[in-house]
Amino acid sequence: MKTTNKLRLPGIAGIVLALMMVVAFGLDFAIIATTGGDPAFNLANIGPDLLRAQSSVIWPVETWVYALMIVPFSVFALGVYWVLRTENDKGLPAIGVVTTLIFWMFSTLHNAAILTVLQVFVPSYAAGHPAATSIEVSARGLLNFGNTLFTPGGGVGTLLLVIGMAVIGRATLTGGQLPRGTGNLAIACAAFSLLGYLQYVSSALFFLGLIGWVFYIIWITWVAIRLLRA
Repeated sequence: MKTTNKLRLPGIAGIVLALMMVVAFGLDFAIIATTGGDPAFNLANIGPDLLRAQSSVIWPVETWVYALMIVPFSVFALGVYWVLRTENDKGLPAIGVVTTLIFWMFSTLHNAAILTVLQVFVPSYAAGHPAATSIEVSARGLLNFGNTLFTPGGGVGTLLLVIGMAVIGRATLTGGQLPRGTGNLAIACAAFSLLGYLQYVSSALFFLGLIGWVFYIIWITWVAIRLLRA
């Protein structure tokens, strides 16, 4: 790997991103433990979840952490591109990095929709109130829009992550600028993220997409450390 100080900041950003992802993961389980349900609204029966969210101070914090991840990723992505590009092949790294950046944009919009519900609709919701129905309809519509862009293991965003990580994995294996293990891990992330779509067949298969997310965290950490060592 070419030695250059310009990779230090992307490396630090990658470590920050990985830490944010781990923290958000932990907050997901904290929401489950404190509210009795997962950190996703049940759109088929949204009223009880709006009430459940009123009692949670963790839920907005978790969503903010997810929404802000695009900031360190944008810096980290530059380092990934600088390392993977070669004189003869700048196309694959560019496609991979840009595609994953668009994925993060979709993810951010998804979380922005959740934040709007948590901070605008949830505080004013009261079951049985004349305005309750309109709040439920508005919240459901906004969350549906966000879930179309991205939802863990689904939405358009997951497909973008699949394409981006598959391309980055291919660029890694052919370029030799990063350890081959990171290339294989990127492809594994893409494969399991794609398998996450099977949750639409059976919700029990959601864990496949979750494995892909874990692989993604490990890949980011590994690559970030390599950037720092450069």
